[in-house]
Amino acid sequence: MRRGGPTLQPPCARWWAAGALPSSPLAAIVSRWPAPRRSTRTWAATLLTGVGRRDSEGLDWLDWLFARTDLAPGIKYAIADAVLDIDGRRREGRAAGLLALPGCPDDVADHIRNELRHCD
Repeated sequence: MRRGGPTLQPPCARWWAAGALPSSPLAAIVSRWPAPRRSTRTWAATLLTGVGRRDSEGLDWLDWLFARTDLAPGIKYAIADAVLDIDGRRREGRAAGLLALPGCPDDVADHIRNELRHCD
């Protein structure tokens, strides 16, 4: 970015402002990604972590994405891993909040609980 040039908003902010987050390219990719292999899940978590860190409302967006019912369990794992990475492993943190969201698969909930078992 040049000094004095236009400032660029993070991707999530632009999608929210336009009211187009559900139809955004990233949401479209994430909602259809089957994430059958560990390496794919790791890649998706890295992508989501990057987006989440670059946007001040990134964790809210990840919560919204996690609550969607049309996501494969592998993507929900990736979202959980991204939230754990961004917010940290805290018993009262955002990752613990994912457990209360609708559509949290049992195996993903077990994964989150396991990650939070030895925190704080």
